[in-house]
Amino acid sequence: MTDNNDGACSSDIIAQHEQELECRRRRFGESHPAVAETLNILGLFYHHVTRDQLKSLHYHEEALDILRAQPGSFYSADKAVTLTDLGNVYRAMNNGEKALTSYEEALVLFHEIQVPEQHPAFLSAYRGVEMLRRGTSEDANGFDVA
Repeated sequence: MTDNNDGACSSDIIAQHEQELECRRRRFGESHPAVAETLNILGLFYHHVTRDQLKSLHYHEEALDILRAQPGSFYSADKAVTLTDLGNVYRAMNNGEKALTSYEEALVLFHEIQVPEQHPAFLSAYRGVEMLRRGTSEDANGFDVA
């Protein structure tokens, strides 16, 4: 018999990151990129671990709003990665139209800041577009990437 504490561990991890989020908000303010970073971590956790796409969507959208409000292009790579993450969430929610829009916006940003097409972040957005075109949630090796 095995003791499965995955639910308890997930709750602990979420609580730790929620606490970190509140600390960063107090220290840096609501609209600081460090807050967006923690929001994205929570979004990824909800997407990949708990499979709660609505919570994931909430965290990624809030992070993107913060990153879009930053002046200049310094955070363009962070915006593009967040858009890719949003695309993955939308795809998991079977919203291909919003997923495609997110992936394409990410690719535009990657091109603007001259990220090489071989870079893993660029390839992630590109694969998202290709999977939508093929109508699948699996990569070329058959792994579910949603």
